[in-house]
Amino acid sequence: MSHLTNFLVVVCGRNSEKYIKRCLSSILSQTYRKFKVCVVDDCSTDATRSIVSEFIDKNNVKDKFIVEFNNFRKYGLRNKWENSKKHCSSFEDVVVILDADDYFTDENSLSRIGKEYLNPNIWATYGNYKNESNGVTRQHHKVVGEFNRTNPSCYISHVRTFKRHLLDHINEDHLKDLDGEFFKIVDDLTMEFPIIELCGEDRVSFI
Repeated sequence: MSHLTNFLVVVCGRNSEKYIKRCLSSILSQTYRKFKVCVVDDCSTDATRSIVSEFIDKNNVKDKFIVEFNNFRKYGLRNKWENSKKHCSSFEDVVVILDADDYFTDENSLSRIGKEYLNPNIWATYGNYKNESNGVTRQHHKVVGEFNRTNPSCYISHVRTFKRHLLDHINEDHLKDLDGEFFKIVDDLTMEFPIIELCGEDRVSFI
């Protein structure tokens, strides 16, 4: 897959000291190496920041990591939106959203996702995940029917990925409330619905 565009893995979180090392280790262990990681700490009050810094230094991977330590709370949607746009070097880069309390369960995860993007008609992917909090495997399925927010089966689950150029076709104001502030809840759906609606059924792949 030497011609595949680069991945930017965007990791956002706050007070993630219990999870962040596992998350970053799972990214660093990937067999596919054309990626950078943008870690965004949203004003943690625990040891998250020091853990991130120590992890990067210990593994000598400063060339792989971009770290943003916010000076004020921005919340998930704004963090993902701004850093996806800011740190992608090419419009054809693939953004991977991986929250700080998530992690790849397999070292070939990025390689598997990358296979979908060998098809130039694919602009976004989604998949399944396991929920460890209650020991239940939460499984989702391919969306049936039209890709739009009125479709009750249209749930785009982790791991969510998309081509960077899609963000330039989304009106930023549509991600904000009546006071002009980025929405602070349901950030995944707020960002993903316009992305999949831009793609349509033929340009989204379920893994």
